[in-house]
Amino acid sequence: MRIILIVVTLLTANVSFAQSNISADSTAALRDAFDDDIYRLLELTGSAELGIQVMNQMIVAYKKAMPSIPDSFWEDFMKEVDEQALINLIIPIYKKYYTQEDLKAIIAFYETPVGKKSINVLPNITKDSMTAGQAWGLEIGTKVVNKLKEQGYK
Repeated sequence: MRIILIVVTLLTANVSFAQSNISADSTAALRDAFDDDIYRLLELTGSAELGIQVMNQMIVAYKKAMPSIPDSFWEDFMKEVDEQALINLIIPIYKKYYTQEDLKAIIAFYETPVGKKSINVLPNITKDSMTAGQAWGLEIGTKVVNKLKEQGYK
């Protein structure tokens, strides 16, 4: 049980995800034009779906790292994942850093051909960058370990 609690804590910390008690219907009633622009941007970029995909990838990694956790835990965990709740968490963050005019300009960009291309290639750029970063980190780690071995550390 303690391991499950640790896993839940790690997942929620890594993805910054929490359930919201506001239903999708009541959220729509509370939305304003600024919120609508954020929804449009998230829709264009697929940001909410990407957050869910990242969570799925993390679960695969955690399953490998902690095989003693039953599959039913992961299934139950994913049943609780709600894209709308994630969006509800993201909206205030966008409002903190962007004005509504900023969002309109960003949306206009993402509706252009090069903006659409940016959205389509970004997952591949991210994946390739992560692979390159992992290789780089491994190279640095190997150098440091070898240096420590030369200094007599085991």
